Amino acid sequence: MKLLLILIITALLLLSISCGYEDLGLKEVEAEELNEPYSLGDITSEDFFYRLKTQQRIQNPLNDINIRKAIFHAIDREKITEEILGEYGNIQNGLFNENSPFYYPAWEKYEHDLELAKDYLKRAGYGPDNPLYVTIGFSERSHIRKEVADLIRDELGAIGIYLWIEDHTSKDWYSSVIRSGDYELGIWSLYNYDGSELESYFGSGKIPPMETSDNRNCNNYYWYRNEGIDNILEGIKQTDDIEEKVELYTQMQQRLADDAVILPLYSRLYTVAHNSGIENITINTENGSLLSGLKEWKASPIQEDRAIVIGYEEEPLAINPFSENYLFNRYINEVLFEGLWAKNNKGGYDEVLVEDYTRVTNMAAAITPMVDVKLQDDIYWEDGSEITSEDVYYTWKAFLDTGPLLGENSSYEDIKDIEIINEKEFRVIFNRRKDNWKDLFASLLPAEEYKKSDSGISPFEDLIVSNGPYKLSRWVKGQHLLLERNENYRGEKPDIQYLQFVFNTDINRLISALKAGDIDVLSVPANLTLLEEIEEHPDLELLIKEGNLWEHLAFSLKPKD
Repeated sequence: MKLLLILIITALLLLSISCGYEDLGLKEVEAEELNEPYSLGDITSEDFFYRLKTQQRIQNPLNDINIRKAIFHAIDREKITEEILGEYGNIQNGLFNENSPFYYPAWEKYEHDLELAKDYLKRAGYGPDNPLYVTIGFSERSHIRKEVADLIRDELGAIGIYLWIEDHTSKDWYSSVIRSGDYELGIWSLYNYDGSELESYFGSGKIPPMETSDNRNCNNYYWYRNEGIDNILEGIKQTDDIEEKVELYTQMQQRLADDAVILPLYSRLYTVAHNSGIENITINTENGSLLSGLKEWKASPIQEDRAIVIGYEEEPLAINPFSENYLFNRYINEVLFEGLWAKNNKGGYDEVLVEDYTRVTNMAAAITPMVDVKLQDDIYWEDGSEITSEDVYYTWKAFLDTGPLLGENSSYEDIKDIEIINEKEFRVIFNRRKDNWKDLFASLLPAEEYKKSDSGISPFEDLIVSNGPYKLSRWVKGQHLLLERNENYRGEKPDIQYLQFVFNTDINRLISALKAGDIDVLSVPANLTLLEEIEEHPDLELLIKEGNLWEHLAFSLKPKD
């Protein structure tokens, strides 16, 4: 009887163990195998993964640089880039794209090398016989990032790092998870054109909890602190010398790569297809706009007497600098409005409407910083009236008046006053030091229109007064928008007289219209099959540029309690 009872109890215990593992998503294993390490394929339950993870001897393993370097060498970035972008893509090896004067391939040394990866992981006390359990997250709306995460999961599993993939809603991922540093590995994109964003990404004083009204753009979601990087960033802000900036950005990229803080993967591609009868179309690598080079476009004789048709998925809600700054609004604004300065890819600014300027006091000085500015002669609004200092002054007033209508108005609050010296000269007096003060007045609005309103707000909501190469001719909302060459433009007039924009939220319909010849120019998705079809089309040409928005693998270095 006693022997029978023992046998029954033993059977029940074995059954409960087996059922327990089945409930956890682990495949059934024999009793003698329970002490063996599990393979990546065994772990199909989130609950079971986290039970294994809690048994790790360290709860913040990514603070170990050996583990980070093991991950770097285990990931085959060439394979990932080829899977996502085919022959059109390249591995991202720096913080800048290859067209930038600041490009330096600091991450080139992290070649795919599984043996070296295993060696780094062994130094940290982990390996295939003692796996490390780490999570990786991204926004759930990105099927491409899911594909990248799957590839990384398989590659890290080969050296003994087991990943659990977490997808989040876009809102939670960006505003909650990565902002709070509550992730381990993450995939998202970084934008970097001229280096002006880098302090917000990597400065020790830009960790999110440090954000205040005086310390904005705290986007150091890695919780990375490095005094040497801070000194480099400060040196960059203090110099206008291009060679000094090249050296400082090189040092910065070397140090970030050595510290294995992030792993750049690949640049997103800007892709434009166009009618082969139109020449000199270019892509602005700052933001992907195909309109920046409009003044250079040339049409074949057969196309000259008609409007060139450009397709877009999104119709703008408004097209003036006081509207919310959606990307397409910016593209249209580039050809309708011009400002005092424009950014270039050297980390500086080109004069547009400005003739000259003088810093009355250094922007970094303790006393009130001031700048005297002189406008060019022969610059006009679309009606032929001259652009003057008053237009600058009332643009500032209008930005302040808009309040919540415009997110950028807070930057204009850094200006204490604008003193008009004469018709072409004025003085800007700032409340405090402002590093990127030339970003202000990227477009202007006419003073006379402001004066017609009590508040300065209402006339600007629908007001579109051009000083760029084109002006608005007609806008049938929900259908199309027509631009006409501005004959009072200050510079060389464009060859093409009319541009018609048509809108359809269905990109497939726009692509069909392009192939049929009803649309002349279209930004298309970087889909490999589609790009190959366009290249084979007899009447179409394809432009591809690497952008300044690139995907990367991020590491949270936030200390854990």
